[in-house]
Amino acid sequence: MAASQRATLFALVKLTEARDVDTGRHIERVQVFARVLAEHMRKVGLYVAQMTSAFIDTIYETASLHDIGKVAIPDAILLKPGRLTAAEFATMQRHSAYGAETLVAVLKRYPDNQFLRMGVDVARSHHEKWDGSGYPDGLTGASIPLAARIVAMADYYDALTSNRCYRSALSHEVASQMIHDNSGSHFDPDVVQAFGTLGGQFEEIRNAMQDA
Repeated sequence: MAASQRATLFALVKLTEARDVDTGRHIERVQVFARVLAEHMRKVGLYVAQMTSAFIDTIYETASLHDIGKVAIPDAILLKPGRLTAAEFATMQRHSAYGAETLVAVLKRYPDNQFLRMGVDVARSHHEKWDGSGYPDGLTGASIPLAARIVAMADYYDALTSNRCYRSALSHEVASQMIHDNSGSHFDPDVVQAFGTLGGQFEEIRNAMQDA
C-alpha cells in the first residue's frame, strides 16, 4: 500500500476511534483475526484463486475500515450505555451503508484502486449473513464478498469476547460454540471450518491484545 493510502487509512480509523470510545483495541484485533483466517484458508486450500498474497495484505488493511460509518451515527445512539431499542438499532444498522458510501465517493475518483474496492465491500457487507437475514442488502451465500465474510467472523468473535456495558465478555469456548452453531446461517461454512482448525490461536491473540 502506498504511503498516501496508509495516511488516509490512519486518518479514517482514528476518526472512528474518536467517536466510539468503547472500541479499545477492537480494530487492531479484527485486523489480525482477519489476516490469520485468510492465511489459514489459503493454507488449507479454500478459495485459492482469490486468496493471493495481495488479497491477504489488503484484507488486513481494510478490516480496519469495517465500522467507519459509525462516525455518522448520533451520539445518543452510538454512546448509549445499554441495549438499543428497535428504532435505535435500525439507525445503528445504517453505519454499514454510511461507511460504504463514503468510500464509494473516493472510489469514483480512483476506480482502479483495489484497496478502496475491498474497503467498500468490507464496510458495506460485514453484517450480511450467509442465509440472507443480514443487512443492509440481504445478500446470501457467495454473493457476499469474501473479504466481508472473513471480517464478519473476526468482528463477531471479538465483540463476543469483549466487555460490553450490558454484559461481560464471553469466554473463547462459548464464543467458538456460538460461531459453530451459526455455520451456514450467519457465517460461511468454509470460514467456520477454517476457524475451527485454528485451535486456540484466536484466544492467544485475544489475550495478547487486551484493551488497556
